[in-house]
Amino acid sequence: ERTLLDGFNLTARTFAGPKRLEALVAEQALRTPALPAVWCMGRTLSYAELDAWANGVAHVLQAEGVLPGDKVGLFSARDELSIAGVLGILKAGAAYVPLDFAFPDERLAYMAQDAGLRWVLGSETSLQRLDWPGVRKLDARACPPQMHAPGLALQADDPAYVIYTSGTTGKPKGVVVAHRSACNMIYSVQNRPGMRSGERHAGVAMLSFDISVMDMFLPLSVGACLIVISREDSKDGSLLAFRLEQSAATSMQAAPAVWQLLLESGWAGGAGFRSISAGEPMSTELALSLRQRCAEVWNLYGPTEATVYATAARVEDVAGGVRIGLPIANTQIHVLDERLRPVPLGAVGEICIGGDGLALGYLNQPALTAERFVPDPERPGHTMYRTGDLGRWHVNGGLECLGRNDQQIKLRGWRIELGEIESALRNQPGIRQAVVQPFEPTAGQQALRAFVVCNEADFDAPQLRIALRRQLPEPMVPAQLVRLNELPMLPSGKVNRAALGEPVPMDPSIARPAEQVLSPEERQVAEIWGRLLGVQDVRASDNFFDLGGHSMLAAKAAQMMTQALNFKVDVPRLVMESLAQISRRPVSAMAARNPERTPSARLAAWMKRWTEPETRR
Repeated sequence: ERTLLDGFNLTARTFAGPKRLEALVAEQALRTPALPAVWCMGRTLSYAELDAWANGVAHVLQAEGVLPGDKVGLFSARDELSIAGVLGILKAGAAYVPLDFAFPDERLAYMAQDAGLRWVLGSETSLQRLDWPGVRKLDARACPPQMHAPGLALQADDPAYVIYTSGTTGKPKGVVVAHRSACNMIYSVQNRPGMRSGERHAGVAMLSFDISVMDMFLPLSVGACLIVISREDSKDGSLLAFRLEQSAATSMQAAPAVWQLLLESGWAGGAGFRSISAGEPMSTELALSLRQRCAEVWNLYGPTEATVYATAARVEDVAGGVRIGLPIANTQIHVLDERLRPVPLGAVGEICIGGDGLALGYLNQPALTAERFVPDPERPGHTMYRTGDLGRWHVNGGLECLGRNDQQIKLRGWRIELGEIESALRNQPGIRQAVVQPFEPTAGQQALRAFVVCNEADFDAPQLRIALRRQLPEPMVPAQLVRLNELPMLPSGKVNRAALGEPVPMDPSIARPAEQVLSPEERQVAEIWGRLLGVQDVRASDNFFDLGGHSMLAAKAAQMMTQALNFKVDVPRLVMESLAQISRRPVSAMAARNPERTPSARLAAWMKRWTEPETRR
């Protein structure tokens, strides 16, 4: 048995190519300068054009005082600027720090302060949102192309990027990853799942998700074309299906929630299409659906601290569930007990990862780094990362992931520490205690429910959500908020989470007042919302997002309402309008003459300015 377990980790491999990410792309640009490198909304950049633009960005950064080892923020939409910006920052010897448009201003400001950012790269339009004293804002679109990169002596062990993940302390934590680790991952996935020159890979992940590293550098290191899908298109199954067809994409990597959205739109797949699922567990039903439509289906696993991916599995036989496969190149996977001893084959233990893919640690947090990156008992002198994930080995070498041993969850591809949300809740006026738990409002859909202890007068769920949205990304805002007089406790003094079942108001005085009878159209919308959100009592004054809706469900809800009401319902209306407002036809005769004056048109413009603030070239 021990020989079998050791055999799973025989992954040693030597790669002869560059050990820095930007060098992978620069070498490919020399080999295939005329091939298409990036496609975005019908616009194409060749490898030569992309490399020249990135060189120009690097020269401007160098002229602004950026030195090797510095960190530069990148505040960009999902478009070609984001790709050139990443490459330019790396060519200047710096590490890029992705700043997501969807993050609240307070979270962005904390990340900038924690990372010590002195420069932020973006576009003139997007950078107007940032007002940070002492931080130099640089327009990447104004950087003139250059034939050559700055002549710098750069090392493989230099940091390549800092990606912030949810933290238990109430603040996000930055994971620092070196070029050498990232290149090891890229070389490995060039073979499994694999990619060749001439393929067209669709990238939907924002730069703040570490799977974007593979989205960018796998295709651009082999001569394939990167199809850049905008945030807006990736959250609408029909639009995403259209972009995949329009761009002739041959592969895509996405979280299961995105694949499910795509399938529900009626996407037919393709005989030569490669589907890559990552970010959260893949269900058997999803695996079977994708296998019916795609030539290959892959399930990849790994935390940000192990540089995107640590294991890969081609999904074929799913009778025993979808597994996460075997370690990638130069990676070791151990399943250990509480004392970090190997558990027997088939027994459950903590998944620990060693090898060349480990991150450098957490930015400015040496104690947390020492806690999670520990000596590898199987390889003296080496380090491994304790993931907190539970798993077990099967006799055929397949690794099965069985959830968490702590309060961290995966939700729509986001790695979320429930403690960060609980901390944000406790910081709100009047909230004395808070506990957050996942639940399923409808079968197969996971959401968050928060239980708070406060006085009735201090409990205003809509205002509480507004306050949370100023601090937390949208997926971390609980779908349901429940007021309790007190939390159930165990004799040990800990919260009895098992006793937090279905939310039942403890005080009947907080029940919602009765409303007028719904019209036929309102009843249709209420039925749709109830099915999607798992809410029974939907009122005319309710808002979709205040009932627990989120961006992934919004596109589906809009599509269902359009069919039911026989007029177009768009996603921006769901953000601000009540059920009663949405149920009415939005365009009057006057509005038809002056469409820019309609509330929905103004709202759409407002939404576009804050979610896609890039001026298209």
